Formats: sequence, structure tokens, C-alpha cells
Amino acid sequence: MKISWWLAKKYFSQQSTKTSDENIFINFFLLCLSFFSFSRKKIHKNYQKLVESLLPKSFIKLLIYLSISGITIGTTSLIIVLSTFNGLHEWTLKLYETHSPSLLVTPNKGKFFAIDSLKIEEIRMLDGVEYVCETVEDNVLVKYLDQQKTVKLKGIDHNYFKGYRLDTLIKVGAKNFDSNNLSSAIVGSGIQYGLSVNIKDPFTPLEVWYPKRGKKLHLDPARAFVQKNIMPGGVFVIEPSFDENYIFAPISFVEKLTGIDDRRSTLEILIDTDKSIDMIRSKVASILGQSFKVQTLEEQHASILKALKTERLFSFLALCTLIGLLSFNIFFSLILMVVQKQKEIKILFSLGIKKYQIQKLFLYEGFIIGFIGVLVGLFLGILLAFLQQKYHLVKLGVADTIIDAYPIKVVGTDLVFTSLSVLFICLLASLIPAKKAGDIEKLTIT
Repeated sequence: MKISWWLAKKYFSQQSTKTSDENIFINFFLLCLSFFSFSRKKIHKNYQKLVESLLPKSFIKLLIYLSISGITIGTTSLIIVLSTFNGLHEWTLKLYETHSPSLLVTPNKGKFFAIDSLKIEEIRMLDGVEYVCETVEDNVLVKYLDQQKTVKLKGIDHNYFKGYRLDTLIKVGAKNFDSNNLSSAIVGSGIQYGLSVNIKDPFTPLEVWYPKRGKKLHLDPARAFVQKNIMPGGVFVIEPSFDENYIFAPISFVEKLTGIDDRRSTLEILIDTDKSIDMIRSKVASILGQSFKVQTLEEQHASILKALKTERLFSFLALCTLIGLLSFNIFFSLILMVVQKQKEIKILFSLGIKKYQIQKLFLYEGFIIGFIGVLVGLFLGILLAFLQQKYHLVKLGVADTIIDAYPIKVVGTDLVFTSLSVLFICLLASLIPAKKAGDIEKLTIT
């Protein structure tokens, strides 16, 4: 069998006509004969020849162009997705700033705490503190005609209106609590819709029911609850989850309803944006002592912000996995290049080129492919982000929202981290081809 294989090899190797089709046929025939020789080296050698005859240089170029295109698409997608999550994070914080304080002070135990006017005045005198708002907040049952709903009643003072510019958020009715209108409440638009509250009706009040403190539950509501009436004076629109659950009322009204006298549930501190929140927070905490908890804006809404960060992380990992799959184009193009350039690599080895230098050549090739894809991807990602920010190309597709398009914000650290991650994936895809190139034996000259 070995003699027949040798004779066939000599016959086909000595043919004068060497068209591409004939070369493919010859190499395929030799590969089939090599299986009968049971020689692993011969099988591998003839397989490489068949691959070389099947793969023109244009095919390897096509794979390289596909590799660059895949890396470009992956990088652009990463920039767009990360920038969208940045925009959502920033927009969420701006939305909460309309009704949440820079620092929120709550008691560590219980719902309410006794106010200390001296300490509150000391906080007001801190550099950077603009307003200190005293509030009383608790759950109540509200009835209007034949409708009822459990809501949060929030007693506020005049500083609350000034600090949050609440008058700009009131769309219908009274803009403030004044001396002639102390018995009015401002309801959220969701509550107004749910209870069918008519702000222009001067005769139908809101009935507010609150459990009597220190009393056991009783079948008779008159004995188990405190009930007071208040006229709806205005409607505010902030954001749906807030509008559907909150009613603002004068703090004096809430004190009488709850019977808590001079106690408060929270202190809401509004800080100048140019000042350090962490520094002011530490000063407020030292003034009030360990009986109180002082939270920043992000800590107050940690759950929703944490959910955004988690979704951002998983989106990043998913797109990196996609780029890893696209980098197989780099792997295959370099492998085919190694197969096609074996003779040249052997000549270089014979001329004294070191193994690590050959490996570096193929690593550089993979790096250059990735670098070009990253550059083009960064350009397209930033361009698309700019167009989305200016022209709102991609809409949310939801009616009655505060924003109509996806918010987007490009951050420099995202660009750097994305570039490094994609280039690292490209280098990983180049490792095995580089190792294979370094393992090629020298060309023996006889």
C-alpha cells in the first residue's frame, strides 16, 4: 500500500499542467491515499496542501474584512448600550431631584422624632445648605364622594415650596399654601384621576381618615379613626409613581390629624450643587448624633439605581460574548494565513528569526484588525449617540411620558473600558494562530 501511494504521488506531482482545478483534484486524491498509509504526518501534510489549493488569497482578505466589520458592529453596540444606561441613570436622578432632597434625615427607630429647633438652626447655618424642610408623612385613607383610596399624606411647610419650586409642578389650582387657603391640599394627578376629584367644586372636601394613636381596632370607624376634611386646592404632576400615591397638605393640618404635636417624620435638606454633599452629610450626622440616619439622593432610591446598574452589567457581558463570537473570524483568518504562509515562515526560521518574533507578527495582525474595528466602532458609536441626543431618533413608544426618546450620555471611561475589552478579546483570538505559527519547523535545504 505504501508503494502504491508513493507511485501515485510521484505521478501527480510530475504533471506539467497545473491549473487550480487540477491542483485541487490532485491534493484531494493524495489526501485520500494518505489515509491508507496510516501515517499521521502524511495525512496532515496533504490536508494542508488541499486547504491551500482551496483557499485563494481573496478569501482570507474577505475574512479579515468580516472580522473588522464584526468588531466595528460590536464596539458600536457597546457604546450605544452603555451610553443609554448612562442617560437613564442621569435622567432618573434628575427626575427624583424634583421631589427628593439632597439629604434625607430619618430616625433610626420609629416613624417620628421630636424636633430640636437649636440643632435644626445649626444645620441651616452650614455652608452649602439652602433649605431645611420639616415634613410629617404617613399613610391615610382618603374618600371623595363614593370613591376611596389609601395614600401617603405629606405635611409640608413653606420651605418645601421654595426648595422644590413646587409651584412650577402644580398644573391646576392653587400654587401655594397662603394665609387665606390653609385648609387646602394639593393632590397628585393620579389620585385626582382615581378619585375623580373636581378642583373647581368648592363644596365637596376630601375626607381624610387616620387611625387613632394608642387605640385598639374597633368596628365603629368613628371610635377607631380620626376624620378631618380638607378642600382639594390644586393638582401636581411630577412622575406617575409619585402622582398616584401622594397628597400635600399644610403641616399644621397633618399635626392635628395624627396628634403628634411638634414631632416630625423627616428632615429634607436641599444643598447647593456646587458644594460637597459628603462633607455636609458628615457635618449633619455629627450634629444630630447616632439616633438619625442621613441618606443621599442615590441611597434614597438605591433599589431602582441598583437595578439599572445590574442590567447595564449584564448587557455589557452579553455584548462582550457576542464580540467573542465575532472574533472567531479573526481566529480563522489567521489560522488560514498560517497554513498559506507555511513556506515563508519556514524560510524566516531558516534565516534566524526567533520563534517569539513570528508569534508577535500574528499577534500584531490580530491586534491591528481589532484596533481598526475599535476605531471605526468608537466613531460610529459617538456619532449615533450625538444624533440620538440632538434629534431623538429612537422614541420610547410610550404615551404620556416626561421624555419621548431614550436619553443618552457618552462617558469617557466607557470608551476606554470598551476599547480595552474589545482589544483584549481580539488578542485572545490571535493566541492560538500565533502559537501554531511558532510551532512550524524550519525549512530543510537539501
